[in-house]
Amino acid sequence: MIRKDQTAYAAALFSTDEVVAIQPELDDDPRQSASAQVIHAILNYRLDRTSPRGGMPWFIIAMAAHQDAELTGIVCSKQDWEYEEKVIGQEPVMVPLVDEMTGQPIPGPFGEPIMMPTGEVQPVTKKIKDRPMIFLVPPENVIIDEAAPFYEPAQGAGYIILRFPTALGDVKRMMNGSNPKSLVRWRPNITDTDLQKAANAYDAAGIRRARDGGDDRMEQRANAVNDFAVCWLHENFVRYDGQDWHFWSVGTQLILSDPAPVEDIYPAFDGARPVTIGFGAIESHNIRPMSKAESVQPLQQEINDLRNLRLDAAKQAVLPFASVRKGKGIDVSTLTKLAPGKHIHVNEHDDVTFREIPSGAMGAMAESSHLNVEFDELGGQFSGSSVQTTREMNETVGGMRLLSGNANATTEFDIRVIVETWTETTLRQVVKLIQFYENDETVLRVAAQKAELFDRYGIDAVTDDMLTTEVSVKLNVGIGAVDPMQKIAKLATGMDMIAKILPVAEPKPVPNSEEIIPEIMGAVGYKDGKRFFHWPDPNAEEEPETPPEVLIEQAKQEGEDRRQQAEIEGELEEERIKAESARTVATIRERGANERERLKAKARLAERIITNRQQQRHSVEEGRRGRLHDLFRGAIERQSQPQPPA
Repeated sequence: MIRKDQTAYAAALFSTDEVVAIQPELDDDPRQSASAQVIHAILNYRLDRTSPRGGMPWFIIAMAAHQDAELTGIVCSKQDWEYEEKVIGQEPVMVPLVDEMTGQPIPGPFGEPIMMPTGEVQPVTKKIKDRPMIFLVPPENVIIDEAAPFYEPAQGAGYIILRFPTALGDVKRMMNGSNPKSLVRWRPNITDTDLQKAANAYDAAGIRRARDGGDDRMEQRANAVNDFAVCWLHENFVRYDGQDWHFWSVGTQLILSDPAPVEDIYPAFDGARPVTIGFGAIESHNIRPMSKAESVQPLQQEINDLRNLRLDAAKQAVLPFASVRKGKGIDVSTLTKLAPGKHIHVNEHDDVTFREIPSGAMGAMAESSHLNVEFDELGGQFSGSSVQTTREMNETVGGMRLLSGNANATTEFDIRVIVETWTETTLRQVVKLIQFYENDETVLRVAAQKAELFDRYGIDAVTDDMLTTEVSVKLNVGIGAVDPMQKIAKLATGMDMIAKILPVAEPKPVPNSEEIIPEIMGAVGYKDGKRFFHWPDPNAEEEPETPPEVLIEQAKQEGEDRRQQAEIEGELEEERIKAESARTVATIRERGANERERLKAKARLAERIITNRQQQRHSVEEGRRGRLHDLFRGAIERQSQPQPPA
């Protein structure tokens, strides 16, 4: 049950980035609007980061606070600015060089004064922690005036004492001024012996043992004699003669600081105590209401008893008790340790008989189902047991909605109670801390960028006046916070109904898409959904609306321009076709001329080849005739020569 409630609380608080809404007191004042945007951006920056230097673990703190309210009925916290620095070295002290004649600093080449060392050194520090912080106080460590008003116990009580278990070394470091921003006036001459004597007193050990599983971790260190010994610091707020006073003490034995008015120690809260107390349930005229866990405890005990009885019956059904005949020498111890394979020696078959236990399982199961349903209804839960018990309604979607409707309404009411009594009041005090102490240049620069100061308001820097503007803090946690789809459905229904009356609404409202879109995207699990959209610049100048007669004249002119453009394009197309045809004819003619030249060259080549071949044949014939002529001439010459005598 507690885990389901915490899941619903986490879904209500952390589904979107815009759960915390910071609005100006005067919406029509642009400077107040800019201040609200800056403070909203700084608060989101501090809550989103978990590093000790820049942010606080808001998710863990919120969940732990809700758990305190669920288990004990109340949640108490103290809000303060946590600051701690560490010395990392030394540097010389520098002062500007002053002109003896004028008494003015002598400027350097770039206009800045010339600095010179004084011979002294100063420590160089590094910030370890610089953040607003919410310190949860266990309910057993809150001592409060029982006559306090139930609607505002933290501020209206005559006295309230917060007890903090603190290591002895941390107490000494705190008294030595570890927080330069603290305005507490610590008493001098308090020795370690005084602290150790007063550190041994502790209380509420039984509650801590129950929470820690039987051990009290504070008790184990209470008797130590070193800096790790636990001493109980008491921060006391007492109203005396109409004035709230504040001082620190170790238990009730040793006062550590001088009493001072609360507004002097915590100036950021305008005289209010830096303490908030919230409730898990509201009981009129009771500052310690019954917790949700305590309210369902009797039913839980009945369910546990019935479950134990069913378990005992099941064990007896598997291993029933036996009747043993007296005086038969039966080993009774064997009957109590029955196991597979074991046997008993008897003289007669009826010396040992096992009794059958009447079964009441069906009645026990029915009673268990009824108790589970009553538990779910009292605790505002919707579980499978409710569905099984009301099976006829489970057959339809409407039946399921009827079953879950009342449970969701109860859970939403519980969330609203802790939001109104603790979450909102605590964040208001965190905002006051930011307004008073915030001076981190990085945080201020990031906040100015996220708030779009220059684009929206023409402001280029965050000033102290902007941070001190009165603003209102509100958490956007309403109906449908438990069921995101139900929340979207109700939003859609509302928007549809508004859309129907928009045509007749005067003046006509304009939907704020920068709020609607993150709400829908956050409900479906995408935080703010800003990475899916781009919003136009709100400061961009809008063009004036054009009169109808001008629009008609523009339409006529545009028609005439289109007609002339069409004529020009037609003429250009005709010229293009003519040019294309001319280019085609020229190409064909050029190709024909080239082809004729190629054929002529081919004819000339053939003619040369034929001529060469004829010349070759003529040369061959001439050679052959020349050889024949030589042969004939030789033969004739031989015949004409005289023959020798025989």
